[in-house]
Amino acid sequence: MIKFVLTLSIFFTVKLSAYPTDISTELISDINKIIHGEDNRYEPTEYFDPDVQLLSRSVALMASKHQLHKYDENNLIFNARSLKSKMRLCDGEKFEDQPTLGHCTAFLIAPNLVATAGHCISQNRAPEATELARECGRMKFIFDFTDDHLKSYAQKKFVVNRDKVFGCKKIISFRYKKSNLYLDDHAIIQLDRDIKDRMPLKLNLKSRARIFTSVFTIGHPNGLPLKIADEGSIKPFSREQGQNYFYSLFRKRFVFYTNLDTFRGNSGSPVFNTETKLVEGILIGGDEDDYIFDEELWCRKVNVKDNSFKQSREQVLRIKMLKPTLNSLNKNN
Repeated sequence: MIKFVLTLSIFFTVKLSAYPTDISTELISDINKIIHGEDNRYEPTEYFDPDVQLLSRSVALMASKHQLHKYDENNLIFNARSLKSKMRLCDGEKFEDQPTLGHCTAFLIAPNLVATAGHCISQNRAPEATELARECGRMKFIFDFTDDHLKSYAQKKFVVNRDKVFGCKKIISFRYKKSNLYLDDHAIIQLDRDIKDRMPLKLNLKSRARIFTSVFTIGHPNGLPLKIADEGSIKPFSREQGQNYFYSLFRKRFVFYTNLDTFRGNSGSPVFNTETKLVEGILIGGDEDDYIFDEELWCRKVNVKDNSFKQSREQVLRIKMLKPTLNSLNKNN
């Protein structure tokens, strides 16, 4: 027994010394995601499942209040570049003519609460209360930011209904912590008023999603109008986990990896179990460029990779990481 413990200790010591002391850059990238195989992004109105269409009504675009301007008593106006113009895309790329706005995605978990990724609020791991209050004052959450709801006012100008736009009253919980053996990246925000015309999403706080579970997500890739991305699944390991097996045992407590077609702007998106329609996690990052540059055409094309688990590095924070905060809120109410 003593020999076994000693051997195990030596094994872990060697493994730990083989990796950098700070692997936080491996754990989270809030910048890029990617397409796996075919592009499985859809407009909510095009989607075949009416239940998923209904779920999409509880997902919001996160934007800055400085991007929105008063149009009249009932509407706000914003300037928006097309995805093609913003990313310098090649002709024929999907959604190239649609407007872009905002930087992240959030979703409704109570009549006056939304959840998102922590890095969508601040990338400071220990922000002061004054910084969080300042960020809260800047945030806006736009529901029904969909291609069929947007009204064009003029070239590059669009109008949204003021009733669909919510402000931040308070940041209830903020976590953006990462180390060799710990990872959390979420925020819970209290809105400036209750939402009465749509239901909060249901969360799987009781069990942990298993590998090969079929999943889908709803969010705002690149700040586009709302998109549904499906035909994803939970993968046993990512490429980085295959290289760092010891750490993968700890990461699986906090995150899982998937091959969903996601992009910058999808951070904070809810990831659903396809069968139960429960939220299993919050998308927090990936590690590949959304688009790759074509030197011959002098423009960018969507980055496409295969569906193997070695290429599946879209990282999803397990929704159970919100459970302590939610339990505390329930006790206080």
